[in-house]
Amino acid sequence: MECSNYLVIFREDTMAKVMMRYYATSRHVIFLSATCSFTSFVAGFAVFSVLGNMAHVMRRNVSDVVASGPGLAFLTYPTGLSMLPVPQLWNSLFFFMLILLGIDSQFACIEGLFSIFYDQWKVLRKYTKSFSAAVCFAQFLFGLLYVTEAGVYIFELFNNFAVSGIALLSVALLESIGVGWIYGADKAYDNIKEMIGYYPSVYIKFCWRFITPALILGVLIFYIVMHKPLEIGGYVYPDWANGVGWLMCLSSVICVPIYAIYEVQKHTGTFEERVMKSIAPYGISSPEIKAKLQGNGQT
Repeated sequence: MECSNYLVIFREDTMAKVMMRYYATSRHVIFLSATCSFTSFVAGFAVFSVLGNMAHVMRRNVSDVVASGPGLAFLTYPTGLSMLPVPQLWNSLFFFMLILLGIDSQFACIEGLFSIFYDQWKVLRKYTKSFSAAVCFAQFLFGLLYVTEAGVYIFELFNNFAVSGIALLSVALLESIGVGWIYGADKAYDNIKEMIGYYPSVYIKFCWRFITPALILGVLIFYIVMHKPLEIGGYVYPDWANGVGWLMCLSSVICVPIYAIYEVQKHTGTFEERVMKSIAPYGISSPEIKAKLQGNGQT
């Protein structure tokens, strides 16, 4: 169903960029979701057919061939591709795909990061190219740690504590609770209607409030109960390394309550009034923003 979709980029100083475009929103969402699921489905056949053939050639079980972590992409799978005709072609295409996948993922992460800086310190908008180059170069220098002799151990420390596992599940749980209960699913539905022109299925609201938090909480509890000290290839990380990992995990999670406290404290009034102001609906239909839109000729 065709409907107008407002893509609003809010800047506090000018309410600057409001782009009004027309999209077949539902059609695009369904197409994107189906494409992602179908790609994963096809990738499963591609990966396990190669690994199965590799296990058959080596006369071993698949479980003995496959190793989780970076070794699967950089050791096991390229070894399997080397058994195909013209192995140089398939391995070149495989690693070219990994490069494109990494670059594509970084676009979304970097742009989201830059938006935070540009909104907080507006002077940086005058130096977007220089600032982007400086941040990317700093990340490049930091990434050199991962190609040292101990790089894989540093990578696994970050991968298991800082960006996945308990840290990722905790942030996702806080996000689902924040949308479904603190900000409110009804308010989020009103914001969606502002963007796509109609309310989505009530099933989505039920997921926000109950199914998603329950599933994430169950997986998080299971992950905590089954957690063991980090071990890679028979090497058990020392206690101090696991301690550093838990500090990185805490640094990823603690940002949420810290910013929540900041958001409440910056308002005036009683504690209850501050909380209500912090979770007040915020969208293009609110009187304050609509007035700014009209002042900029964007209505």
